[in-house]
Amino acid sequence: MKNRKLKIDRQTGVPIYRQIYERFRDAVHSGSLQAGDQIPSSRSLASELGVARGTVEEAYSLLSAEGYLMRNGKRGSKISTHLPALPTLRKSRASENIAEANDQQLSPASLSPFQLGVPALDLFPRKIWSRITTSQSRRFSAAEMTYPDPLGFWPLREAIAQYLALSRGIQCSPNNVVVTDGYQGALDLISNLILRSGDKVWLEDPGYYRAQQLIGNSSAHVVPVPTDASGLCVQVGISRAPDAKLAIVTPSHHSPTCVTMPLSRRMELLAWANDQGSWILEDDYDGEFHYSGKLLPALKSLDTQNNILYSGSFSKTLFPSLRLGYLVVTDKILHEVEHAMDLRNSGVATLQQAVTAQFMSEGHFTRHLKRMRTIYAQRRNALAEALRNVFPDLLNISLQGGGMNIIAALPETIRDVELVERAAQKGIQLQALSANSLMSQGQNALIFGFTNVPENEAYRLCIQLKEAIDLK
Repeated sequence: MKNRKLKIDRQTGVPIYRQIYERFRDAVHSGSLQAGDQIPSSRSLASELGVARGTVEEAYSLLSAEGYLMRNGKRGSKISTHLPALPTLRKSRASENIAEANDQQLSPASLSPFQLGVPALDLFPRKIWSRITTSQSRRFSAAEMTYPDPLGFWPLREAIAQYLALSRGIQCSPNNVVVTDGYQGALDLISNLILRSGDKVWLEDPGYYRAQQLIGNSSAHVVPVPTDASGLCVQVGISRAPDAKLAIVTPSHHSPTCVTMPLSRRMELLAWANDQGSWILEDDYDGEFHYSGKLLPALKSLDTQNNILYSGSFSKTLFPSLRLGYLVVTDKILHEVEHAMDLRNSGVATLQQAVTAQFMSEGHFTRHLKRMRTIYAQRRNALAEALRNVFPDLLNISLQGGGMNIIAALPETIRDVELVERAAQKGIQLQALSANSLMSQGQNALIFGFTNVPENEAYRLCIQLKEAIDLK
């Protein structure tokens, strides 16, 4: 393809972007384009072919997604130096059948429909992930097969720091990013590192049950702090335990009610931590999924005295079995964190980190999140409408700005735990909001996950739920 003009056929029914994609792909397979070769910018190629720039961009995006291109912004695009395997251009029918079977195994129908905390697995770009996994496995070096860096694989730490700066307003060095085995690994690490017997810990009430269990089983003293429409009630926390050593909060979308903590409440929380010299652990578990209004940057972006430990997880953005999370820690405890990670588990598996790092650096992560946000908003609205239509007199639904749950308040005459038990007997998984409360009498509502409920299935599933709970 070098020194030869790319030709397209406007008479065929094949879309132009597809023709451009196939010309480049075939040139790579034939050897006329080699690894590292520079290709025309989308603007210049569009001008040369007399097509819209977006058409060329679509072809380039597809080539990049399949591993043929490396896109480097203003520096232009080159043929990838890590090309996918090139033995054949056509899949066998048997391999297509296997792929179809795998896709069916990960369809939303294979999950409990209203299950919480599981991203939409049917939306995950499995082919891209598989291609990157194969590529990383083939070039996995002997050095990478030894014990991993306790703080994490450096390219992944770099990718996380760059992502947080662009998407969450957090300016941090990769040196301060620690890769953990999920959020629970981060929480376990921090609780063992900074808490001593009898130290008081603020926990949101209601709140994330895993945090409640882990802190509750430690030697620390749990201080339940109620939440309202603005999240954690800071003044109540101060009245109950002004000297608390740690506050664990979910300010972007409170778990599980999804309310967002406004700036005024955030400043209140920060003022308390700064005055007391206390720690805040910010759990930003699904801050990427906001659908209406402007999402505030992470609480960590306001931290001027280095009292906030920021935690994120790939369980909600990629898939839970990956078991990867991350912490942004301050310099004053970085050495202790490294020592603790080395003693506890010697770090997280390198291959998983390498795949995730490449997935992020090639831009697939941000594209995946953008697609998920759009479809999540549609699925959330469809399920909310179906619930209102099927349960007009039972459920009171008020959607928040973001999150992965829908909260449906119940009349006081009907207990949420009773309905959860009835649904469970028919194989439908729900959660009772009251079960996430530390105090004896929690809020009375059902929690619905919507991420794995396709729009065209929402009404049918709600009818199925109505029959299961059998309210007459």
